[in-house]
Amino acid sequence: MQHFFASPAPADGRTATSPAKSAHAELAGLRRAERGVSMGYLPRKEGDTMAAVMKNANQIKLLADAASNTPWVDCGPGIQIKVLAADSAQHSVEYLARTGPGHNPGVHRHLADASIYILEGSVKNLTTGCEFGPGDICCQPNGDVHEEEVGPEGVVSYVVQSGDTDLLIEFLDEAGGVRANYRVSDFAKML
Repeated sequence: MQHFFASPAPADGRTATSPAKSAHAELAGLRRAERGVSMGYLPRKEGDTMAAVMKNANQIKLLADAASNTPWVDCGPGIQIKVLAADSAQHSVEYLARTGPGHNPGVHRHLADASIYILEGSVKNLTTGCEFGPGDICCQPNGDVHEEEVGPEGVVSYVVQSGDTDLLIEFLDEAGGVRANYRVSDFAKML
């Protein structure tokens, strides 16, 4: 299995259980001080989860041709995905997402930690007001509920999600009920 993301091995002797979990741990900020990476936190009100932005993430390496032969798969209006890895045992996925201009999936809840590296275009988290562009990383923790909108040029991003169950994201209706969801098993079927 090819992986789009490569990160250095942890210096403290930890072993990663999967490439996706290792990548997510690196993106989520473990060992930030050691790498000299500047993180900016976007606190909301007390008790809420937090989002983070990482600029100039030089530890990320894109491997040439890793996804060039993988087809884009439509997975809903305005979004296409190239699945790079899906690990059902570790409840993790790695994929490229290409989303059209102005796309807004509505309010949704992450049921797995997510790290999103913006390759092209932009997306704005309408809940926090933070906009992410090329080179930015957005870390969304398990339990984070938000709404986002893609910029006028669309967005292409590399996404790593890892959680404790098959369920990754729930899309909510206006009453707060679940109208749709994404699961690790959905991504595994796309490989």
